Amino acid sequence: QGDWYLLRDPQRIERVRPNAGLAEIWERDDRGEVSLKRVFSNDSRIVEYVPGELRARQMDVPWESLGSVVDPRFFATLKRTRSVNTRYGRASVLRGVIAGERIELWWLDALALPARVIKQQQNARVTVNLKTLHFTTPENWPRADMMEGRIFETIDVADLGDRHYDPFVHKVESLDAVLQGVASPRR
Repeated sequence: QGDWYLLRDPQRIERVRPNAGLAEIWERDDRGEVSLKRVFSNDSRIVEYVPGELRARQMDVPWESLGSVVDPRFFATLKRTRSVNTRYGRASVLRGVIAGERIELWWLDALALPARVIKQQQNARVTVNLKTLHFTTPENWPRADMMEGRIFETIDVADLGDRHYDPFVHKVESLDAVLQGVASPRR
């Protein structure tokens, strides 16, 4: 169990997992080019991905997918079964199977957010519940760029190949593999 924060602005999306010591900062420039900074607070390192490197690594995820807890590309495979009232408003309940996982999604249409996501495989079940919703970021939220007094080593992802001996590189490569799977969804 753990908390997970999603902060969405028109040109910036942050996904922060404080318990894991990990944050992703996605930024979009005026041309629509997307870059990524991964902040590994437990390791005091930041890995930067420029747009060309994201494309070369097949990690160029659509902006709309980054800003959603559930990839909008999968919605077509889910079937609406009913509607429910939640404390955040009316939600459509969608169900289906994606990549071998049974999915139940309580989707808040007006907010483009899930109130609940339940993923179930053979022996594993993961439930994500929307705990709080804010239209402006509270001051006490763990922002990835608010690391006062911390010194981080910044590494360009292209330089990781020179560090194959570093266990940290294996951690980054594992995360990249997950993101590559999201960028190229299996249908």
